[in-house]
Amino acid sequence: MVLVKVTNEFIKIIKEPPGPKARKLLEREAKVFHQGSIDRLYALFSRKVEGALVEDVDGNRYLDFEAGSGSMGLGGAYPELVETIKSEIANMAHISYPFLNEVVISLAEKLIEITPGKFKKKVAIEATGSTGNDLAFKLARFYTRRPQFISYIGSHCGFTVADVALDGHYSAQRRGMQIGGLVYGVVHIPYPYCYRCLFGLEYPDCGLRCLDYLKNEIMTTIAPPEDIAGVLFEPILGPGGVVVPPKDYMPNLKELCKEKGILLVADEIWTFAKTGKMFASEHWGVEPDGIVIGKTLGGGIMPISAVVMKEEVFAGLEAGATSSTYNGYPLGCLTALKTIEIIQRESLLEKSESLGNYVIKRLRELQEKHEMIGDVRGKGLAIATEWVKDRKTKEPAVEETLKISFRAFQKGLLLEFAGLKGNVIKLAPPLVVTKDQVDKALNIFEEAIKDVEKGKVSLPSDWPSFYAVTSGFK
Repeated sequence: MVLVKVTNEFIKIIKEPPGPKARKLLEREAKVFHQGSIDRLYALFSRKVEGALVEDVDGNRYLDFEAGSGSMGLGGAYPELVETIKSEIANMAHISYPFLNEVVISLAEKLIEITPGKFKKKVAIEATGSTGNDLAFKLARFYTRRPQFISYIGSHCGFTVADVALDGHYSAQRRGMQIGGLVYGVVHIPYPYCYRCLFGLEYPDCGLRCLDYLKNEIMTTIAPPEDIAGVLFEPILGPGGVVVPPKDYMPNLKELCKEKGILLVADEIWTFAKTGKMFASEHWGVEPDGIVIGKTLGGGIMPISAVVMKEEVFAGLEAGATSSTYNGYPLGCLTALKTIEIIQRESLLEKSESLGNYVIKRLRELQEKHEMIGDVRGKGLAIATEWVKDRKTKEPAVEETLKISFRAFQKGLLLEFAGLKGNVIKLAPPLVVTKDQVDKALNIFEEAIKDVEKGKVSLPSDWPSFYAVTSGFK
């Protein structure tokens, strides 16, 4: 029996997802993939993507408010981007070794121009956000000749060995990997997560206790500042729950790092062009010593990332010391250049800020009607709701979070659930989303909430275990 049937100009659910064709692919998929290799939420197999819309193999059409975990900032198959790639693919589909294409230099020049900081910079162009953070980690230790590094509980840095040592997200990334013995010196400290302060305090009366903890406890015991190479900080925590730090945290962190000769590296992989500014660090007027960029940089079409750091950090590296085959891939660089051009020309940052304020306003109205919504937060189109069983105790409503997300999927809305407790739902659509699409998405979101509150939703029990909606992140 079909539970939901939705048809309008945006969304078309004609066969209850997953439909018959998707079911067959689900069976095939389970035979060939192991659960650790794929990070999937729903049994959706795409046939076509366009803007904020995804059409599956059964002809169902969804509104995408997940956007490839932030990678598809321009949505699916942005026409100008597609045409640019098609026109140059025969000229640029080659590796940047042992020769180089001019477009690689042009991208590096553009990144130096748009990143915060008037100081001299150098650029490394990588293939993924994971390798970008891995490189930043190595560069900081190489430059400072210091063995330790500060990361955060809640951080999601990637999947290389160094990244996993830096990660502070869900435990499956570390469990059984023996990472501690391979990468020495990473110390994790609490992220400035005011809704769930690990010190049980409230901002601003806390006096930034979480930063004081770094300065007066960590630095005076297990990680003296003369041993710390760098701090890797997400200006807005992404997969960890879209946590926005208090306004004075990052400026004070920067001052502390400057005082101690520690490099402050901003992990802007998820936040790039999403928060109403090109870089989230700009919200607080901070110029990091280095920035790692990814996801939207490739326009949702090409995997590419970049590390932009103070020029002196790269000094002394020998040729090929941090190279990799696909570093500086010309077609990826062309895509990144065009993506930046589109974002700037079409004023998508301003649109993100305006539309994001509208979404947050609507969500806070929902919060007044639904007790499970414990917190609404975000900047631009990087927005999240945190779900609790009780607003006083803040007990995470994990199962309800999964059910709301699953019900929205059934109704044609794709949402990402995440967070340290698995009880956060992101609303992070591509920058090209329209106001009408936002309104439709928020209406479906509320319908899903009401269905869960009435006990109408059950989670799927016959999907493979690598679908997080069946078990959540642990």
